[in-house]
Amino acid sequence: MSSLRVSRIYRNKGKNYQKRLKKSVKVHLGFCDKIRKKLGVSLLEIKGLIEEAAMGKEHLTPLYEDLILFMAYFDKHVDLVTRRILLEEKIPHEEKIFSLHEPHTEWISKGKSNKKVELGHAVCITTNQEHFCLHWQVMEKQVDVDMPLIIKEFIQENYAKYRIASWSFDRNFGSKENREELSKVVDYLVMPKKGKVSKKEREKLKQKEYSKYKRQHATVEANINQLECLGAGKCRDKGIEGFKRYVGLSVLAYNLHRVGKKRKPQ
Repeated sequence: MSSLRVSRIYRNKGKNYQKRLKKSVKVHLGFCDKIRKKLGVSLLEIKGLIEEAAMGKEHLTPLYEDLILFMAYFDKHVDLVTRRILLEEKIPHEEKIFSLHEPHTEWISKGKSNKKVELGHAVCITTNQEHFCLHWQVMEKQVDVDMPLIIKEFIQENYAKYRIASWSFDRNFGSKENREELSKVVDYLVMPKKGKVSKKEREKLKQKEYSKYKRQHATVEANINQLECLGAGKCRDKGIEGFKRYVGLSVLAYNLHRVGKKRKPQ
C-alpha cells in the first residue's frame, strides 16, 4: 500500500507535494527495511539447508542464487529512491534499471512523435542497392554516431573487393571524424550535418547527385519495416544473447525473402 500511496502523490502532485511525497517515501522505505531483514533471515536458512542437505541441492542452489540477485536489486531500488526523492539527486542514466528480468534493457528516445520512448535496444542495419542487409548490430551502450566507423571496418573486411559508389546516413550518425574517415573509402558520401548548415554544405545540398542519393536513402525505412514484419519488431527470447539471436534470425529471414523476390519468375 505504501508504494501505491507514493505513486498516487507523485502522479497527482497538489499542495505541499514535495513534503507529502518525502513523508510517504520514508514510510515506504521503513516497510522495505522490514522486508529486507526477513529476506536476510530466509537467505541464511536456505544457505544452511544447502550445506546440510545431502539431497535436493540442485533445487535449493538456484533459489539461493535468485534470492541473492533480487536482494541486490532490492538494495539498488532503496538506494535510488533515497537519493532521488529524499536527497533530491539527479540519478545518472547509466545507474538506472528499466527491467528486473531483462537488466540489459535500455531507454531509447529517438524523438519520434508516435513513440517518444521505447524500451529495448536500438539495432543498426546496413543495406546495399539491392536491399540486402550486409551488416547488423545490436547497440549496447552505444549511440548512432558511434556506428559508422564500426560499419566501415566490417564492410572493408568482408567486402574489400567492391568499391563503394555512394553511402548515405541519417543526421544522427554525422561527425567530423566520421565524414573524414568514410570519405576515404566511398566515392560519394551523404551524411547531413547537425545544427546550422554552412554555405559550402548548402551548395552541396542543391546538387542533383546529393538529392538522388538522399532520396534513395529513404528506402531503408521500408527495409526496417519489412524486418519488423519478419520477426525483429518484438523479441520474444530471453537475455541479451537471446535478443541478438532473435535479431540475427530476423535478418536471415529478411535476406532469404529478398533472394526469393530476385529469383521469382517475371
